[in-house]
Amino acid sequence: MLFFPDPPCWKVEGYGQAFGLEQYEALASVMAGLIGTAVLTINDHPDMRRLFDRFGGKTVPIRYTMGAGPNVARRERIYATS
Repeated sequence: MLFFPDPPCWKVEGYGQAFGLEQYEALASVMAGLIGTAVLTINDHPDMRRLFDRFGGKTVPIRYTMGAGPNVARRERIYATS
């Protein structure tokens, strides 16, 4: 089974919903206990690295074109459980 959670980026405005650090902590706990594989992409922020780096991870460059203006370069982390 493959799970692809899609939480909002941490410390990024404009989602319209509160999503506190405790919810990311809960997500990391759920991912750790899954039978199956989870793939998570999240913005590259020290708080997110602290929670999710136990799953390994890779940093990739991305470009946001909506809501952040044209061609705004950022980095995201990709995590996968096994």
